[in-house]
Amino acid sequence: GLGDVYKRQKLSTAVVCYDHPHHALLDEAITIDFMNSGKGPGTRAAVELTLTSANALQGALNRAIEQAERELAEITS
Repeated sequence: GLGDVYKRQKLSTAVVCYDHPHHALLDEAITIDFMNSGKGPGTRAAVELTLTSANALQGALNRAIEQAERELAEITS
């Protein structure tokens, strides 16, 4: 059921591509499929983003990664 979608699941794979979206009302989209390949399609979660949204996500990820690297460097030095 839908309740399963909102449960935390361990993911082992992410596939990212530029393609025709399946659900978003867009001509083209960046799609990200997260899944646990050992658990079957029931663990799949998909995200369909505009190019603008994908760029914003990339920026947010880069900032978070940079912050994590700085904090790890402080701990290990």
